[in-house]
Amino acid sequence: MKIFSMVAATVLCSAALQAGAKEEVTQIFALADVQMNGTRPWDIQVTDERFYDRVLAGGSLAFGESYMDGWWNS
Repeated sequence: MKIFSMVAATVLCSAALQAGAKEEVTQIFALADVQMNGTRPWDIQVTDERFYDRVLAGGSLAFGESYMDGWWNS
């Protein structure tokens, strides 16, 4: 039971961090009038939720690499 609790806590913490990263990246791109999964031609379509953490951790290089890996398109 203790192992299950530890795994559950890790999953919950990971989900909370992911939500924070998604919100932060969304706000940053909104400054340039780019929406995540928006309908306009210049909006970014995120295909892998790991995109948000990766961009926050690695900046513009991670942004470009995540595109090459197919994590987003436009």
